[in-house]
Amino acid sequence: MVVRPCLLRALALWMAGLAIGVVHAGTAEAAGPPGQPGIFVEVVAQGLTGEVTGLPELDELTTVPGYPVILRGMTPLGLYGKPLQITVTPPQTIKPPDGTEAPEEIPDNDCPANFVFVGPMEALPPTVIDVVADVDGSFETEFTPKTIGTHEVEVRDPEQGQTGESSFEVADLSDLVDEPDCAKKDEADKHGIEAEAEQLTETTGAIIDALAGKFDDLPASPAKDEAKAKLAELQGAMKALRDQGRSPEWVNGVGHLVTLQSVASEMRVATMGLSVPLKTWHAVAKRANARASAVLAEVTRKNLLCDQLDVAINGLKAVDFFLGLLTKPVNYFIDWGKENLPTKLVSMIPAVKRTKAGTEAVETSWKGITTFAPLRQDAAKSHYKVEFAGGVNKMAYAMSAFMISRMFERYCQTFQGPVTGKMTAEFRQYAKLYWTYTVEIKGDLILRYPKDAKGDAIALTGEIMGNAMSFRSWDNAIPVLFPELAQGTVLKAVRQDPMGLGDIKVLNETQRLKDKKILGQDIASLNPLTTILDQGGPLVRLGFTPNFFRVPVRGDLRGDTLRLEVLPAAVDFDDARTKVLVLMLPVLSMRITLQDYALPFKGAQFLMLRAMNDGPAEFTVQRSGTTMTIARQFERRKPGDEATGVYNLSVKACNPSC
Repeated sequence: MVVRPCLLRALALWMAGLAIGVVHAGTAEAAGPPGQPGIFVEVVAQGLTGEVTGLPELDELTTVPGYPVILRGMTPLGLYGKPLQITVTPPQTIKPPDGTEAPEEIPDNDCPANFVFVGPMEALPPTVIDVVADVDGSFETEFTPKTIGTHEVEVRDPEQGQTGESSFEVADLSDLVDEPDCAKKDEADKHGIEAEAEQLTETTGAIIDALAGKFDDLPASPAKDEAKAKLAELQGAMKALRDQGRSPEWVNGVGHLVTLQSVASEMRVATMGLSVPLKTWHAVAKRANARASAVLAEVTRKNLLCDQLDVAINGLKAVDFFLGLLTKPVNYFIDWGKENLPTKLVSMIPAVKRTKAGTEAVETSWKGITTFAPLRQDAAKSHYKVEFAGGVNKMAYAMSAFMISRMFERYCQTFQGPVTGKMTAEFRQYAKLYWTYTVEIKGDLILRYPKDAKGDAIALTGEIMGNAMSFRSWDNAIPVLFPELAQGTVLKAVRQDPMGLGDIKVLNETQRLKDKKILGQDIASLNPLTTILDQGGPLVRLGFTPNFFRVPVRGDLRGDTLRLEVLPAAVDFDDARTKVLVLMLPVLSMRITLQDYALPFKGAQFLMLRAMNDGPAEFTVQRSGTTMTIARQFERRKPGDEATGVYNLSVKACNPSC
């Protein structure tokens, strides 16, 4: 544990009548009558966060109009169970209707988005929310802002006069792409997008080339010859893409988008529906490129025949995903171009600011943005055709399907099926419980072996792959492990468990965001998670899904008995931690301290091994016609003086599949 002075030195002591506030992108204060503590209040944003997009790059966004925030906090002892009033005051500056000049008090700078006005906006009155503090003094409610700017929050006890204050920011979505030096930032975004697209094109081509080499070691057969011919066709198509242009044609549209944004301040709101999804695509592409090198290393690794075919199939699934990502922005440009014709864009510029040069610049930029798309009759001249790129994508998908149906099934057999598990652990010191947690996992078992394998014992190889679905924990670590600190007063405790795949409640959030208009603009979104779960395959899934695991296994099949052994994990979440922050007022001290510590979890391989009694497990093979099935439930309790674990594991697999 690390104990350090609280960094919030500007805040007075709780016991002197001031509360501490930790507010996302805001400030917090609290006050009450002399000698009485105030009310703690914090604001938690729920807007376009990483949970929606799968991208930590968007976590800094506070919220946007139409997305709720949580208002929560804690009262001093005397207000437990008492009614409270929460007042949220939006910005009171009235923004002028569209077509008027910006107010003189707002200075001009390199960021015209700072004074963009979208239609008439009136100052909204404060919103008063009545809540009742719980028996432990905590309270929580939700508020949905309707306008942008700083919102002030006050929590008041109507009877005794204690208060708590906070604030939060509601951002214009253009803030996602606009920073103080906007011209330089836009140019940097253009070069960054171009670089990621170029790298993704090259790496995807290299993966396809590497996959072609996997076929040289396969036994001769008509299916092998057909597969090599199909892969050679895919190689040729991808080579043509790389030779014709190192990055897709749509990248050129980004430069014209930058130009359009500089024409007039109104254009930044107009381009929001394109610049926001491009920023998200940029972040996804970075992660895809980071993962692509690992995919390339995997497909070049030497392994057994059936494992080799499986790697080739998963490699083609990864290629399919990468190519789909590479061509995804095409739809952004097409949809935006249809919604924002030049006449509409020009009409957004107030008449007093409209010039011939500005109008021509808008029209030229629009043509540049949409030049590759089928919105113009000369689209066929594009050297990186949308149809061609999409065709390569379809070829990769068809190739992976062929590999499964004609190659893998020709040479190999598999046992495949679902695996679920749950691990509950308790930790004690001096017989006192201080830490408990529960982890749940879900995945799939696949065991491969040659179809013509013979002998008394047939060797199988494979893995169990999946994700941690949830982490849940509780701790009382300070009183047990650090009793000298436990005499102080705990003002606030915050714990953060790791994210499991099951914690992402809405995997189809992309469509909801796509159908939503914010400030009159359609905002497209790219959530790679749904695509990966459906088609990306395990080689890509590692880089995008939370707390992924891949645990190799091996076995042997002897008659009606299949013996399975869990091997050391290739990838696991055993580095996952629950992080705990505690604000305390120590005894005999006038300084609030911040104590933080982390509590570790064991990984999926540990759960499986413990459930299977720390060794190989045997399954009875049930035969029904041409189908073979194995299934077993494992349950084990491992007690101890300092730690107790309960492990549950369910395994089912079928040949050909279940």
